[in-house]
Amino acid sequence: MAGGKGTRLKPFTEVLPKPLIPINNKTAISTIIDQFKMYKIKKFYISLNFKKEILESYLKYINKNKKYSFFFLNEKKPLGTAGPIKLLEGKIKQDFFVVNCDVIFNFDISNLKRIHVKNKNILTIVVTSKKQSIPYGVCYSEDGKSLKEFKEKIENEFNINIGLYLVNKKIFKYIKKNKNLDFDKLINILLKNNEKIGLYFIESNNWKDVGQWDNYNDFTSNGKKN
Repeated sequence: MAGGKGTRLKPFTEVLPKPLIPINNKTAISTIIDQFKMYKIKKFYISLNFKKEILESYLKYINKNKKYSFFFLNEKKPLGTAGPIKLLEGKIKQDFFVVNCDVIFNFDISNLKRIHVKNKNILTIVVTSKKQSIPYGVCYSEDGKSLKEFKEKIENEFNINIGLYLVNKKIFKYIKKNKNLDFDKLINILLKNNEKIGLYFIESNNWKDVGQWDNYNDFTSNGKKN
């Protein structure tokens, strides 16, 4: 998914599209492609919209030796993080990976595929745990007037979606053609229709979101991939 405007990465994205942000002497999108290549995946469908001419030219350049098969899905208008999947209908017959272009990952995707197929999921979401701290005292009350319990600096842990999925082709029927749709809404549509959605847990150090400056700077300052 490479058609977004990347507003969280301004001013970089005022010049270049987000997938071309540098990651350890590569770009984000080439880093993702190389990770899939490790598992002998060489066929890629890439959604394009914002600054699509620049991104398409870059991908053609890195593929001058024909190492990959690139197919471009041109969004006539922004289709969100899930809407472009509909453009694959009729083009793909097997389960397929969907990944946001700002997700850098490093884990065994062959095991993800094995579990996805075994459990017959329409969708498997890759998740990791993230702790969130509240740096204040938290007041608990039943009536909003009287204090029942007080806790200082609470830390909660959540399972978060990293932006990488394995998808069954049955999902096409839940996505409307040329309609903007984000993955959160698609997931809720699937849940309402009692479709089976799996979760695949990875360690938090096996991925990084480089789609916003704080995370990007933290990742690149380490001088290595997580």
